[in-house]
Amino acid sequence: MFKTEDEVQVNNVNPTGGELTPAQFFTMYQKGFTYSIHSDNDKAMEIDLVPTNKNSSYFKVRLNINKLSNQISAGTVFEKSGVRLSYTLQNQQANTPMEDALFGFNPAKYPGVEVIDLR
Repeated sequence: MFKTEDEVQVNNVNPTGGELTPAQFFTMYQKGFTYSIHSDNDKAMEIDLVPTNKNSSYFKVRLNINKLSNQISAGTVFEKSGVRLSYTLQNQQANTPMEDALFGFNPAKYPGVEVIDLR
């Protein structure tokens, strides 16, 4: 079990910086990965994607596929540093208009959380 940290890190995104984003879950299998089935049952399948580039900061990405909807429901990025980044994908809809505020962090909503600005 990992210790939970009450912190948020604010950083600028560099689209060519090599960081993995949840948006890439949908197409990453197409190039630069080998894959295998980790588990499979009637409702879900877990697929492990391993990058062929051994210099990446992560060694595996595990995607959970909901077999009923045939959609990715979750993903976990296993970094070489020991950090695991877990994402849950809910209510997927293409081309949905979204407000900018949806992508910002409001510290007032999370008292006691330390904000670390890395910009």
